[in-house]
Amino acid sequence: MATEGDEIQQFERLKVVRRGNRAVVTKLQKEAEKIIREQDGSETSESISRLKSLSVTLTGKQKYLTTLDEEILSKSKIEDLEQEIEETAEWEMKINEILSKIEGFQKEKQEVRPVVEESLRVGGTSPARSRNSEISGSIRSPTRQYNQPHGNAETGVRLPKISLPRFNGDVTKFSSFWQSFECSVHLNEAVSTVNKLNYLLTLLEGPAFKAVEGLELTEDNYEQAVEIL
Repeated sequence: MATEGDEIQQFERLKVVRRGNRAVVTKLQKEAEKIIREQDGSETSESISRLKSLSVTLTGKQKYLTTLDEEILSKSKIEDLEQEIEETAEWEMKINEILSKIEGFQKEKQEVRPVVEESLRVGGTSPARSRNSEISGSIRSPTRQYNQPHGNAETGVRLPKISLPRFNGDVTKFSSFWQSFECSVHLNEAVSTVNKLNYLLTLLEGPAFKAVEGLELTEDNYEQAVEIL
């Protein structure tokens, strides 16, 4: 049976975990703002891909922090509740602001790109430019139009459009989900390991997403996410 000392220790542990995740959010926020600030019209596929990865990770951290906040609030003393609520709201706004900045930057680039392509078309294009335009496609899912891996930036080949099922943690459906994902993404050498994790996260929901939402977008964490699922 848990003692009062055990409950206090668990409460303090929750606060330490939350503090660590808030520190990660601050780090990711600064990185995203730096990327956006330094773009001068010569943005690279790497910087755009990194922003998408940051957006996915920040969204995951936001959900995880919400869970921690709710648990901490339920265990807080009455006199501490007001301060906890204020801090929670501030961090929620902080994450929403940087996600909005990333989304706005991405929309701006999407609006500018057709104008540039039309200008090139009217002025004439070389075979090399035509080829570069042709291979600029990426894996897309009709249910998610963001945070998807770009095959062209890594191998120069156009990846086919695919429609993959989503997975919510139902063990009876994992086999069929994984077979589809394995054939289209996991075994696809045109997609980097980090982008495989990025794409995998966009297909998860419910308990399945919660199981891996704390993982950052790294090559090692892709294998860990697969093992967890």
